Amino acid sequence: MAKAPHDRPKKGFLRDSVQIWDERFLDYQEAWEHRFNKRTKFDFFKDVTEEEAATRYSPSFYCAPYRNALMFISVSYQLTNVQTLHIEFEFSWDNVNFFPCWFMWFGYDQIVAAMMPHLDCMPIPILAPWIRVKYITTNTEANYELRISIFGVFNSV
Repeated sequence: MAKAPHDRPKKGFLRDSVQIWDERFLDYQEAWEHRFNKRTKFDFFKDVTEEEAATRYSPSFYCAPYRNALMFISVSYQLTNVQTLHIEFEFSWDNVNFFPCWFMWFGYDQIVAAMMPHLDCMPIPILAPWIRVKYITTNTEANYELRISIFGVFNSV
C-alpha cells in the first residue's frame, strides 16, 4: 500500500490507470490519423464551353500530400462543330516540365458525340508532385458545342 497520497493512482486502482492510458493512446492515434487523412477537391475545368478544335491546359495542382485521386468528368453538348474529346493527365516534378500519362477511361481514350452527354469518374495514382489536365477537341462534320467540367477528389490514405 502506498504511503503518501501522491503515490496512489489517480482514480484508485491500476486497472483505471491502464484504461486512462488506453484512452489517451486512442486519442493520439485518432489525431495522428486525422493529421494524414486529408481529402480535397480541385476543379481543373469548371463549366468550360468549347466551340472549336483546341488544346487546353488546366492550372496545375500540388498533389504531393495525396496518394490517389478520383477524377470526375462531365461533358454535355449543344449545337456547334466540336465532336471528339481526348483527355490526358500530365504530371511534373518541378511544375515546369510535364510528362503525359495516359489512362484508359474504362476501355476508351476519347469521348465522342454518340457518348454524350457523358458523366464519368476514374481513380488515378499520383505519379509526381504536380498534376494538370489537358484536353484536345477535334472538329468533325457534326455540330456540337462541348461544356466540359473536370475535377479531382484527392485522398491521402
